[in-house]
Order: sequence, then structure tokens, then C-alpha cells
Amino acid sequence: MDVAERNDNGKRITLHHRLGMLPELYGSFSRPLMAIKFLGNAGSHTYDEVKVKDIEDAFEIMEYVVNDLFSGRKESVEVLTKRLSEKFKEN
Repeated sequence: MDVAERNDNGKRITLHHRLGMLPELYGSFSRPLMAIKFLGNAGSHTYDEVKVKDIEDAFEIMEYVVNDLFSGRKESVEVLTKRLSEKFKEN
């Protein structure tokens, strides 16, 4: 997804910030993945608040993200959009 793990000083960039740095092509995944990050934080710190349904919801979100990422559909639409825009855009 082409998001740096470390900043210019070599310090690790937090997952929260990296999710906010997703390229426009993958920007629609930021909120769903952030929700899973929040669930993971809650599970690490206040395990009793996380219910089985929450984990099932997280798996459903991940299934959506993985299917969308690996279907090639987003990239294909991006390529087609660029081609049509370049061809028909008014100068």
C-alpha cells in the first residue's frame, strides 16, 4: 500500500498514523481498518469489554478489505478512470 513504517528520523510511525497516510486509492480502507485497530487496543487493555460479536464483526470487515484489495477491482477502476480523464478532460 506504499505507506512508510518509519519517519525521516528512523522512528516507527504508529499504526494509527499510518492508516491516516493511506494513498487515495486505498483511503476507503482507513476507517474500517481503524475500527479493527480500536478493537485490538480494547482487547489488549480491557479484554472483558470485547465480545464474540465484536470479533465476528472485525472478521467481516477484514473479509471485505481483503476481498476488495485482492480483487484488483480498485486498481482497475483507477486505471480506467485515469485513461478516460486523460483522454476526455477539457484543457
